Amino acid sequence: MSAVQAGWCWCSRCQSLVFSGFGSGVCHDGNPHYLSDSGPYSVPFGATAFGAQEGWRWCSRCQVLVYGGFGSGICHDGKPHHLNDSGPYSVPFGDAPYGAQDGWRWCSRCQVLVYGGFGSGVCHDGNPHYLSDSGPYSLPFSTGGADRVSHRFAIATFLFRSVLPDATGNLPWSRDLMRQVFVDHEYSVRNYWHRATCGLVDLQFDIVTPLFYPFEEYSQAEAQGRGGRNRTLDAARGYLADNGISLDGYDHLIVAVPTGPTDAGATGGDIAFDLAGASLAFLQHEVGHTLGFQHAFGPLIPPPDPFGSLYNDAYCVMGYTGPQSHAVQVPPISAGMIRDPAGFWRSERRVSAASLLRHSVPFRVSGRVTQIRGLLGGGARVFALAGTSSPPDAQLAVIRRPRHPNQYLTVEYRTATADDAGVNPAVVIHSIGAHDVGPGRGEVDPSWLETAIPATPGSTATVLGIRFVVRGSSPTSVDIDATPVPTP
Repeated sequence: MSAVQAGWCWCSRCQSLVFSGFGSGVCHDGNPHYLSDSGPYSVPFGATAFGAQEGWRWCSRCQVLVYGGFGSGICHDGKPHHLNDSGPYSVPFGDAPYGAQDGWRWCSRCQVLVYGGFGSGVCHDGNPHYLSDSGPYSLPFSTGGADRVSHRFAIATFLFRSVLPDATGNLPWSRDLMRQVFVDHEYSVRNYWHRATCGLVDLQFDIVTPLFYPFEEYSQAEAQGRGGRNRTLDAARGYLADNGISLDGYDHLIVAVPTGPTDAGATGGDIAFDLAGASLAFLQHEVGHTLGFQHAFGPLIPPPDPFGSLYNDAYCVMGYTGPQSHAVQVPPISAGMIRDPAGFWRSERRVSAASLLRHSVPFRVSGRVTQIRGLLGGGARVFALAGTSSPPDAQLAVIRRPRHPNQYLTVEYRTATADDAGVNPAVVIHSIGAHDVGPGRGEVDPSWLETAIPATPGSTATVLGIRFVVRGSSPTSVDIDATPVPTP
């Protein structure tokens, strides 16, 4: 399976792609590459990515990406690139897939990958790169968060020194129960997200507090209301530092307190929650935010519902939680520490494949995404998202919306099995980039549920100018056609 390596940047002097993990490298004139104008790129590494050309290597002398199929090429000083220190890379070739920047080309003089959007750049000898022999390449932008393949969480538990008279709460969880919730249970947060990301992400949770530490200066009242989670986390970090508990090496902090209600949820890459109001589904959703996933949206729910389109995606854990969850085994250890064990131990549906496409470069290059290209549309076979296979089957079809270059529609097949045991089986259509989330929201082009249609031959839906038809189905896959609808 292909992974992706982040840390690649574009040099605005020579226009080549440079690995920045060991500094700025060496440009055509012997000076450092200039990388400050670049956004973050990532390059498929390891097994050849779906739709990509193999044979690319990293030069450990100048730090650029070089095609090794015709030898070593020419480095900045006229000598061969040094490719022996490199692992195998591949670069998407042909029509640019979702989330990739097109305009990249191969220079047949020095063999380097070059961005051609601002001309030909500068080759090793000061002359322009020669790009006329090249086909079209593209590179995925690294979006951070869900691009990472491992996340390490520190869990700290605290007691408030003083609480409000009407406070409710569970007994503090034991370490064994905390491990059941986050690590050991079949549907623990760790195991759920490993499956939900198709095995592309691994999570590690460590309980770093040996006892339940009290906040000396902190009361429950300060944890309530907007921003309370930030105050909880700030106080926890200060207390841990004062007591010699290091968070070095951890990517995220989770702070748990027994009494509630508090302002619970994710903020940045961390989470604060109270045991009184928590559920397994809530924790699965909030950890999704720390992994880089945005809220999911869907059809408008009219007032008095306060959220409108926010959360209204029945096929994504990053929407609302609860109705699509399913009951899982209740560990006996829950007795006496969780007020409603049956209500707590309900696991959520998976994150949608559309959201994986939006936020995870590893998913895009894993072979699980198929593109429907061409002005006349086309067909695709899409396998159930809950299924597993090696090598992977296509679990998402993507088509660009006609005359809207930054808008896409996606098709996935959801069956009521495994983590999706609580969903209504359907062929599910999302859009990306087609809707405005509205004022005051921070999400950018989130996945947006458009409709779901039965997985029976002949089922149709027309969404944003594209007609989708189910041509065939089985328990594990559907065949769909996607055709632009002529407009007057």
